[in-house]
Amino acid sequence: MKAWAAGICAFAVAAGMLRLLAPKGSVARMFRLVLCGVMLCVVLGPLFQLFPQFRHALSAPSGSEEPSSSFAEAVETQSLTAMEERLQALAAQTLEDASIPYTDLSVKLSYTEDYEVVLQKLELTVPAPAFAAQAKDILKEKLGLDAEVITNGG
Repeated sequence: MKAWAAGICAFAVAAGMLRLLAPKGSVARMFRLVLCGVMLCVVLGPLFQLFPQFRHALSAPSGSEEPSSSFAEAVETQSLTAMEERLQALAAQTLEDASIPYTDLSVKLSYTEDYEVVLQKLELTVPAPAFAAQAKDILKEKLGLDAEVITNGG
C-alpha cells in the first residue's frame, strides 16, 4: 500500500514537471490526456491485483480477437474500390491536362499475399491510333503506370 501511494506521489510530481515543459495549445491538451490515462492506470493497477474479478470483467470476451472474415473482405473490397476510383481520376486528369482524348478508362488493382496493392490492369480506349503512343507515354512519364491502350478501331 505504501509503495502504491509513493508511486502515485512520484508520478504526480513527474507529471507536474513534464506539464511545465510541454508546449502550449492543442499539443498540451493531448499531453494532459495521455498523462491522465497513465495516472488512471497507476491508480487502478493495484486494485486489479486485489480484485482479479474486475480484470476478467473488463477483458474482451473470448472469440472476439479475430475479426470476422466477411468484415475483413468487405474492408478490403471497399479499400480497393476507393483506390481504383482515385487512380482512375488521377489518370483521367493527367490525360485531360495533356489534351489527349479518350472514351474509356478502367483500373484494376489487387492485393498480394503480403497485402501490398498492385496494379493488375490500366486499360484506356482512345479515338485514333495517333493518340495511343502519346497516351501510353504520358501515363508512364507522369504516373509511372503502364497502360494498355486500345483504339476505337480495335
